[in-house]
Amino acid sequence: MKIFTGLTILVLALGLGIAIANAANCSGVITVQSTARNAITSATDGAKFNASYKREFAAARDQALARWSAKVSTSCPGKSHFWIRARDKKIEECDRAMGGRLTVCVSGVPAKRVF
Repeated sequence: MKIFTGLTILVLALGLGIAIANAANCSGVITVQSTARNAITSATDGAKFNASYKREFAAARDQALARWSAKVSTSCPGKSHFWIRARDKKIEECDRAMGGRLTVCVSGVPAKRVF
């Protein structure tokens, strides 16, 4: 009986330690990046550049927000995956490469889950 009790306490302590470690990872800023998107460059077609860039930036932003939400949902139990509730939110272009490729980075601190 003593062995069973000791083993039970060990398993519970290990589970609690893992839960605390996971919660500690989610207390800071979580950052994700979209995949590279292609937009018309101003060098190739200045008249169409703004519309193409805005469309591709919006698509990359939406993808990055979905990735952020999915990462919080799977990695951070007890945290809300809703972007609107996050703190210290940033959405920015984090890379612009040759040929009009761009990526968008999204970062934020997830809020505590209400329910």
